[in-house]
Amino acid sequence: MDKISVIIPCHNNAGALRRVYTDVLREVKKLPVSYELLFIDNASRDGSSAILRLLSQQDYACHYVSLNHRVTPVSAIFLGAQLSNSDFLMLTDTRHPAYLIPELYRTLCGRTQCCGGDLITGNRHMRKQPFFKLLRREYVGEALQTEDISAFRKILLQDDTGTVWLPYTELERSLITWQDRLYSLMITYGNCVLTYIGMGVFILLTGVPCFLLFMMFLDLLYAVLLYTGLFISLLFLFTRFRHHPYFFRHEQLLLTDIRESTLPNPPIQKPDISKL
Repeated sequence: MDKISVIIPCHNNAGALRRVYTDVLREVKKLPVSYELLFIDNASRDGSSAILRLLSQQDYACHYVSLNHRVTPVSAIFLGAQLSNSDFLMLTDTRHPAYLIPELYRTLCGRTQCCGGDLITGNRHMRKQPFFKLLRREYVGEALQTEDISAFRKILLQDDTGTVWLPYTELERSLITWQDRLYSLMITYGNCVLTYIGMGVFILLTGVPCFLLFMMFLDLLYAVLLYTGLFISLLFLFTRFRHHPYFFRHEQLLLTDIRESTLPNPPIQKPDISKL
């Protein structure tokens, strides 16, 4: 009998964990397989680990790993893939519908049996076809007529036909823009007219050779100031964002990074992404 590991990374989603657990469990029980649910708690601070601990005590097939510090979603997924020992891996989160799991499993089994392969993915290019463009314009356009809308994020409605998203308001977008703003050093020259007048007087008094030396000095000074400012800006950004979860795409997770886990002595190694 095949075994499926459903990897569910989460961060500060305590309110949705029980619903996700119930939905995923209901769908995997429809399949003729053994299963395990593996939650990767990405350093949540809203009590998610306590809820996952309770779920793991109630269900032996439910496991979780809590991390000490937040990592990228890709690193959390790689961690779940390393800790699982199943024939099939399925990735989901607190936003994706669980009812697609049986269909994905049947598609995966059919593809591997008839065509062979280790990885089955969806076709992202289908959304660019004219039919899907018209469909998106027909239904999403209604959401864009709502007042005080500037970005496209919040859920408006969700049913069997799909999900329509309602945007953020102007205030929320302004706050996000302010938080994500990066500062840099920009060098500008002021009083251009006075500068040109002074250069003309300097040429008349000293002659062309001195003017050329003066221009070379200005070019050198400009280059020094430019590269110094660029170096200071990069140094500032590195010291400010070096611990940001999206600064590096892939991170090496160690045993000391795991705060709590229901898996005994999980072997953590750096994932080999060259084969993906």
